[in-house]
Amino acid sequence: MNILKCKILFLLLNVLFISAAYSQNNEADTNSPSLKKNVIYGTLGVGGISVINGNYERKLFESTKKQFISSAWWKLGYGVWAEFFGDTGSNITTGLTALTGSKKGHLELNLGFTSYIGAEAFRPFPTAYGKNSVVGSIGFRFQKPNGIFVFRTGIGYPDSFYLSLGFAF
Repeated sequence: MNILKCKILFLLLNVLFISAAYSQNNEADTNSPSLKKNVIYGTLGVGGISVINGNYERKLFESTKKQFISSAWWKLGYGVWAEFFGDTGSNITTGLTALTGSKKGHLELNLGFTSYIGAEAFRPFPTAYGKNSVVGSIGFRFQKPNGIFVFRTGIGYPDSFYLSLGFAF
């Protein structure tokens, strides 16, 4: 048992010293401009299902290296929706967002889950519009590093063709 404790202690100390040494070399990275940690925006989507949503996003991580995915975000939204056939209700959405690029223009990829509330009316295609559904979108996002203004546009489900305006803080 004593040897096992020594090995674990040795491993932990190595990890701590490597992390400390690595953080000393990243001084330039911490001074570079990055995206603000929080974003609030409103979305208007028009198509087979039309939506008006308010959304909050929180940055989970941002890469300092040149990678395809430059940052990842967690999203929570609430709003109202209306189907082309007349069914309406509200929805709660949550998911993950990935952004590419480190400048002001980003490819945005979303994947998540939504729950439709208050939609008890007849649906012509009940398998297509369940109460709970996977959601996703692909679009363009304008958000400058350290900037406040956020603009999004793209196509997805349930947002259809969407436009969003918001601010980062």
